[in-house]
Parts: sequence; structure tokens; C-alpha cells
Amino acid sequence: MGRMSPPSITARLGEGPVGRPSPDWTVIMPVKPPSLGKTRLGTTVPVRAALSRAMAVDTIEAVSRCPAVDRIIVVTEDVDVASEAASVARFVDPLLIDVHPRPGRTADGAEPALIAAVDRGAEVAGRSCHRAALLADLPSLAPRDLARALRAAIRVERGIVADATTSGTTLLTARADVEWRSSYGRHSYLRHLALGHVDLPTEPGSTLRFDVDTRRDLEAARRRGVGPRTAGVLSTAPEAAWT
Repeated sequence: MGRMSPPSITARLGEGPVGRPSPDWTVIMPVKPPSLGKTRLGTTVPVRAALSRAMAVDTIEAVSRCPAVDRIIVVTEDVDVASEAASVARFVDPLLIDVHPRPGRTADGAEPALIAAVDRGAEVAGRSCHRAALLADLPSLAPRDLARALRAAIRVERGIVADATTSGTTLLTARADVEWRSSYGRHSYLRHLALGHVDLPTEPGSTLRFDVDTRRDLEAARRRGVGPRTAGVLSTAPEAAWT
């Protein structure tokens, strides 16, 4: 996959963060093009795209407020997402690549394109730092919940937090100098366990486990409380946009 971004957006890639603790954690956050994401939300394409972008940037902002996070690498092919993500914090590095060069899933549900995007971000991060991957669809994420998980992750080589269904993966970690391994897609939790990741403890009701894929997930997130961008889209979306 080749770099496609203009120099003005990616010029900071590779610079060290300013005024943040080090070495701590580098978080890799892949973001699909908003028009292609969250197809199960049950709404029109414009509203779905707006929600996908809003949830992504709200999640990135929540991660940026976690004191354990030293750097965020946002892997996307969407220039607007990259620009907005870069405005969230000084230590957010957009990496523009073709996130979906190979659409589809393998027989076991793995998504090669998503895996490649995450692995590319881990490669850019390097093995000298602690690395974590977090999908950008956690609009209710509380920074303290991520901080607790990352503190626990330092004690294991590879860690994982499952989503609320215990089928998918919300957080994947590898300590410094440990080989990065990922296998995202449907039923990724069991594949990640097979790759050597171990469960990280989370508090009951941890916001780290509640990703948004469906209309029901979105309604639950709204009750839990969402970031300002997601709340803004939800407040303005016309009722007729929902199917």
C-alpha cells in the first residue's frame, strides 16, 4: 500500500510528540472512508457518513486525553478525516494509505485490508514503543477506561479487550520489543486469543467495550453519552433518514 497524502498533512509523521510522557503508548487507529463505514446503522448514506466521521474523531479525541498515550497514528485514506484528526492534538499523526485495497473477508471472517492497515500503522510506530490498536467507533469512550486497560497491558506481552458481544476486538496491545500480530474482522476475538493475546481486565460497564455497529448500539451509546461531534449529528439528522 502506498502513501497518498499531501505533504501538508503528513509532514509531522515520524516526529516525536511534544510535551507528553515517553515512551508510553502509541495507539494505531484505522478509519474507513466514512461513506463505506457502518453500513448496519440503518440510515441514509449522507447521515451514515457523517456519523462515521463524527464517531471516529470523537474516539480519537478521547484517546488523546488518555495520559498513557504518547502518540496516535490515524490510518485512513480520507483526507478530511486525516485533517480533522490532526487538529485534535499535537501528537496525532495521520497516515494516509489505501485502507481498503482488498475488500472482503476470508473464510474465517478476517478482513485482510483492515489487518494490513493496522499492521502498517504498527510498522510505522516501530517495536521500541508499546503499541495498541483501537478501532475508531467508540463514541462513548472515557479516557480513564483506556488508561486502566493500558496499565494492565504493560504486564503482558500481548493483550486484548473484547467488545460487549465477546466476539469482536476493541483494543489490541503489544509491549515494546514484542512482535505485532493482528487478525481483525468478524469473530476476531478468538483469532486474537489464538495469536497469543490475553484478556485485559476491565471495569463492569467499561466504555472501552461498547463499539457501535448497529442502530441498537448507537441508541445505547446515546444513552451512555457520546462525544460532541456524534451528538451534533444525532441532533440534526432528520427522522426520515432512519430506515
